[in-house]
Amino acid sequence: MRTDPKRYIFYPHDQRGAKEAERVLSRLRQRTPDFADQKITIASFRRQLRAIKKWGTAPADNLSRITMPTLIINSDNDTMVPTSNSYQMHELIKNSELLIFPNAGHGSIFQYAIPAAEKISSFLKG
Repeated sequence: MRTDPKRYIFYPHDQRGAKEAERVLSRLRQRTPDFADQKITIASFRRQLRAIKKWGTAPADNLSRITMPTLIINSDNDTMVPTSNSYQMHELIKNSELLIFPNAGHGSIFQYAIPAAEKISSFLKG
């Protein structure tokens, strides 16, 4: 069986990350075709790469202008959106809350689905 790229994109590159990835990704493989992810097209993949490159070189936005309550969720080991960015956002956005999930990568909200959903629900209820 081919290794799912999500394993390396969304989870830490250690034994614990492999275990968590398999736990979540095995659930995704159980979906029927009607509910499964569509295969990405080459054109979509290229657009994603251009967007990532543009984001990586763009000047930082002035986040201090955000005044509404903001929930920032990340993990302690995100290789796609560095965790340090979340701490910076939290410092710059007044009325923000920060939740960092331990031992997780970019897929932390999948790995911690129930606590993430509970926090998001609670935040939205105010």
